Amino acid sequence: MSNKITFDKMETYDGVGECYMLLGGEYIGSIRRERPTKMGVNFGIIADTSAPWMYTVEVNDVEIAIPDGTNLRTVKKLMIAAFNAANG
Repeated sequence: MSNKITFDKMETYDGVGECYMLLGGEYIGSIRRERPTKMGVNFGIIADTSAPWMYTVEVNDVEIAIPDGTNLRTVKKLMIAAFNAANG
């Protein structure tokens, strides 16, 4: 098995983005991101695109706290660091 950590393409469903962290093609973590919602003028509840992204991240079945508004590149770096710290 390769020791290279990769991320698959971010897929978005109903406004929620998700991608997986892989080690040699095997699942080791995931990222979910979404915008908070707000009441729209005529459309009910809508995504608040002016608000920062909210992340739910886990690596090796451990949830990692990510500050809202962190960019995706930084989230991936934090995930790799968490994986490396847990696995020596």
